[in-house]
Amino acid sequence: MLTSSIIDTTYPTVYPGYSTSSYPGTYMLMMVDYDVADSAFATSDQYSSLVPGRLVNTTTRLHWWGWNYTLQDGNFINSSNALASYHPAQPATSRVHDFTLFLFDQPQDYAPPQDVLDGLLEEHDPRHNFTLAPIVEAVGNPLAATYFWSSTPGVPDSSSATYTYFWEKI
Repeated sequence: MLTSSIIDTTYPTVYPGYSTSSYPGTYMLMMVDYDVADSAFATSDQYSSLVPGRLVNTTTRLHWWGWNYTLQDGNFINSSNALASYHPAQPATSRVHDFTLFLFDQPQDYAPPQDVLDGLLEEHDPRHNFTLAPIVEAVGNPLAATYFWSSTPGVPDSSSATYTYFWEKI
């Protein structure tokens, strides 16, 4: 369970841009990879059940889910362990991977699913095929998002896909 009094400090440092203010409220931050090859963990007969990634034959993987953040003096301050500890952005393939950081409002009464609190996302497999849909349903659309691309050093990339995010109300 994530009830330890020791705070996990191995997570990315995220800054809210040029803000020097403090805002009331609590936030969640997530990092998701949208370019995981389907074949990395699924067989072809399972592809149709996967959350679609950015490119054909890709799906998603959760790399980090932090919660209980507040914004104080222009910095995000964390007051608890992550729901899914940080896994660095280190693609295993030559293809460029799209890592997206999401900022969500965390309502005062929000309680993550019990299996997440029990450490489900500390295992490797449950992070694959990750969908934001239950989070959006529980807390609303992201307040903000940004992305970066990462690839394996020294290996050329042959992908040329571009895309746009949009949100539909669930």
